[in-house]
Amino acid sequence: MQGSAALIDELATEVGADRFVLVGNSMGGAVALTYALDHPERLDGLVLVNSAGWSGADDETGEGPPVIFMLLNNPVGRAILKMFNPRMFATGGLEAAYLDEELVTEELIDRYAELALAPGHRDVLLTQNSSPREPLTASRLSAITVPTLVMAGDQDRIIPVAASQEMAAAIPGAVLVTYPDGGHVPMEQLPDKSAADMRPSLDALPARAGRFTDRAEA
Repeated sequence: MQGSAALIDELATEVGADRFVLVGNSMGGAVALTYALDHPERLDGLVLVNSAGWSGADDETGEGPPVIFMLLNNPVGRAILKMFNPRMFATGGLEAAYLDEELVTEELIDRYAELALAPGHRDVLLTQNSSPREPLTASRLSAITVPTLVMAGDQDRIIPVAASQEMAAAIPGAVLVTYPDGGHVPMEQLPDKSAADMRPSLDALPARAGRFTDRAEA
């Protein structure tokens, strides 16, 4: 997590973004939380979408995560994944994330498979670790002072919605938005609704962050 947060910091410096809004989904949410704790002086806002990293919530759905995510979460599984074409696992993982199987088109599966085959990606699978250096407990998250929006699908099969609810309760002043019909990727499954819900939070940020929303509209 610290390595990924450091990469964000280097990228922001490279593109001249002295301050910015950071948005993270799933494991990216854990990276965003880590960055907010390590570099609060650079953030105007933080958006967490079905974020990983929370150490206090258990999965009470009884379903367990899809096989692809179980494999990604242990070294042996990641080694197995490196041996196979990622398209073999993409369909099940995407259906679990999107909930609506009609949204999981052949084009979507191909796009995710092609991204997984990008140079270096399989090596990343063998070394990634979604656990932060220190557990992201309520006491640690209480140190986050940047304006924070937490978004989550109630039917997330990968990260239980309870994790997002408890994260929002732990971060001072955080706003929580949940989607009764949402899964793990509401920004893709319900793009218009999630964008409309995010806009007020961005508009409420300082004027310098307004440039971010202007670009998003463009």
